[in-house]
Amino acid sequence: MRTALLARDPDLARLLDDGYDVAVHAGHIIVRHIPYVTENRTVEHGFLAYPVTISGDRLVSGTDHRIWFSGSAPCDEHGRPLALANPENRVIAEGMQANFMLSSKPSPDGYPDEYTKIATYSRIIADQAHALDSTATPTPGAAWQEIEDDSPFAYRDTATSRAGIAAVSRRFRGHRIVIVGLGGSGSYILDQVAKTEVDSILLIDGDTFDNHNAFRAPGAPTLDTLRGRPPKATYLASIYANMHRGVSACEQYLDEDNLDLLTGATFVFLASDDAASKRPSSTGSKPTGCRSSMSAWASKRSTAASADSCASPPASRAAETQPAAASLSGTRTRCLRTQHPDRGSQRAQRRPGRHPLETLHRYLRRRHRREPHHVLTDH
Repeated sequence: MRTALLARDPDLARLLDDGYDVAVHAGHIIVRHIPYVTENRTVEHGFLAYPVTISGDRLVSGTDHRIWFSGSAPCDEHGRPLALANPENRVIAEGMQANFMLSSKPSPDGYPDEYTKIATYSRIIADQAHALDSTATPTPGAAWQEIEDDSPFAYRDTATSRAGIAAVSRRFRGHRIVIVGLGGSGSYILDQVAKTEVDSILLIDGDTFDNHNAFRAPGAPTLDTLRGRPPKATYLASIYANMHRGVSACEQYLDEDNLDLLTGATFVFLASDDAASKRPSSTGSKPTGCRSSMSAWASKRSTAASADSCASPPASRAAETQPAAASLSGTRTRCLRTQHPDRGSQRAQRRPGRHPLETLHRYLRRRHRREPHHVLTDH
């Protein structure tokens, strides 16, 4: 689905008036058809690129002095590499990357605007090519293009492009995520997952959003919102749908009667506060191809537990019990409870309402007493 179109910034308008070939792709401004001199003193063409700064749906100035160049090493008219070009690969999008980082800072404050920055670097490189070929120019004719990248976001994600990980972020595409439970753990999992390019995020929770939830979840709901006691799943979905188009809600508790809600999921986060609800279904049913934050050994252990067995998971498979992605706010703790469903349920009954970080801290202290080489620090 298409993100909001960028309004042309005045700097970009000047570039187009001059005849530059400009495109916006994967969170980068790309200036194409830049002539340069190779080490063999031939004239080739590459492109300049750098991550853009966007405010809402408007492209604005506000980047540093660096810019990246795609091509072989740019040289002067005698075939000597330019001193401002430093070898550095930067992946812009799948199948597109820059090979050199150009750094020429005119003053401590950098360039006054985007037009000056692009025009300066273009002249530095293209003037060398023009000395060998009078027809070589970085302004072949005005062109503007926004390349659609099928982003699931309602507006452009420029955080990943500024960090240079746009291509890596695209690996999340194709995943369909389900988050079961939206308390102190699940709400923070949602906050992180909603900022990735997964196809869809289904929120499952039958509870209401009350005052104590407000102090355990990201964000700050209004008093009027809390007075209305909105369904937790619907409330959080309405917030994160502002950013991610694939967020949906189910106002139910997950049990054996509605496991079909997990059909098609590629990863399920089990973040409910009831340890008993995390036990595998007695029917043994599980959506095909679906992974979850419960490991495979848990289903075997639940069978053994019904026969009053208290076997622990094999040490070699302990790592499998960790969720693939989670925040610090309790997901690891919940996974620990899953390892011991019987005792975890008893602890939940004896100490209701304990904050996940408190539980995690207690666990780390017990581990520290068993393994003195771990150093713990109170913050």
